[in-house]
Amino acid sequence: MKSRKGIFSTATAAISMLGVHANIQMHVEKLDNGLTIVILPTKTKGIMQFAIVYLVGSSYDDQNVIGISHFLEHMMFKGTIKLSAIALNKLLNKYTSEVNAFTSEDITVFYCKINPIVLPIILRIEADRMQNLKLDESEVKSERDVVADERNMRFDASAQTRYIFDACLSSLFLQSNYRTSVIGLPAHIANFDRNKLLEHYQKYYAPDNAIIVISGDISDCESVVKEVKKYFGKIKKRCGEKPERPVDPPKTGIRHFIDHTSPQLATKQLSIVYTFSRKNIDTLRRLMMAKIVVQALCGNRRSVLYKKFVDGEQKLYSIHGMLDIKEIDKIIFYIEAIIHNELNRKDVETQIYVAVDRFITNDFTEDLFNKVKSEIVRSITFLHDNPSALLFNAIEHIVLGYEKDFANIAEITDSITYEETLQYAKSILSSKHRTHVFYSHPEEKAKQSRQAR
Repeated sequence: MKSRKGIFSTATAAISMLGVHANIQMHVEKLDNGLTIVILPTKTKGIMQFAIVYLVGSSYDDQNVIGISHFLEHMMFKGTIKLSAIALNKLLNKYTSEVNAFTSEDITVFYCKINPIVLPIILRIEADRMQNLKLDESEVKSERDVVADERNMRFDASAQTRYIFDACLSSLFLQSNYRTSVIGLPAHIANFDRNKLLEHYQKYYAPDNAIIVISGDISDCESVVKEVKKYFGKIKKRCGEKPERPVDPPKTGIRHFIDHTSPQLATKQLSIVYTFSRKNIDTLRRLMMAKIVVQALCGNRRSVLYKKFVDGEQKLYSIHGMLDIKEIDKIIFYIEAIIHNELNRKDVETQIYVAVDRFITNDFTEDLFNKVKSEIVRSITFLHDNPSALLFNAIEHIVLGYEKDFANIAEITDSITYEETLQYAKSILSSKHRTHVFYSHPEEKAKQSRQAR
């Protein structure tokens, strides 16, 4: 399985972009037991994308068992009181395609692609897994070894990933579980046992802590709601009040520089990190402004920094930007670059800072803004032709709290102006938000050894 990441209203919006009209329909209902149902009809025929989202991830885990949310994701495929693991997975393989799951810091998602006619079968399976997970002791022990091996292969065996996901996160976050990778540390994994899993399952795998999202070939939303209610409507609430999660105090100015060397690294890798409060994207409009800024600055091969440092001056092998938005706490904006080995890191780093400053004072033109905004809006209008992309976009925005505006996302984005986005770019790319620099590079002895060969 992959490891990764409010009150709803029914909405249907007509979306206008560049003279082309497309409809994103979003029908939302909430059952008496707290289960939220989100239905997203599309024009595709014979294809339906299904997901059940549990609003729990590693940020909710107890401190001594961080990673137990991810572990429970694994155990959801190990059978129920009614279905053995073999029978369960046989059904999933027979009636679904692209079946998988992932856990992030804030959510756990189980998803699959299906033919609409088998929706009742999937609903029955998921309702059973919500109530009757078996959690066999021998399966727990066996899967704990599997997760430990996953941790070793994906993290500990690589100096770079181990460094990024452990050392860097612990520097970015001082108090919350966000400071630890979703899978947990080896000491946490060793603490997983059936009792802790059962406690976690009974508390968080409940209808009042879940969202069912269905997109694709849907002609009658009410009939889908009726079908969901048939299987989930009688399951009782049991989540209750969630624990309060700690939030780190805000940081300003460069506070951390970490220089990391390893013989396993062959290139110089630089990460420049901007951190700012979740309040900076308190609306969907501001989130889309942030996405426009990131894409224009370093989002792809057509971005300002890529054209300058990769295509033009050829000082970098690559450069790209990424927004990492936590449900609580903060937003992290990474500028990640791979530097030509013969160049001095400090010189290149300074030049990137200068280029970012020039971006917000000169290079982020109205023409560039309009081009990037049009690309983003165009990609949104295509969502109704892609049930999978639509489903995951909906999950992302609903979990972040933009459920009331998601149906209008293209219209909102298209209405954003250059002037407000320029001012927003200046605020989030201010040097006071540049809080961390991570530099990973080969050890000198390792480089000399390679050169001698």
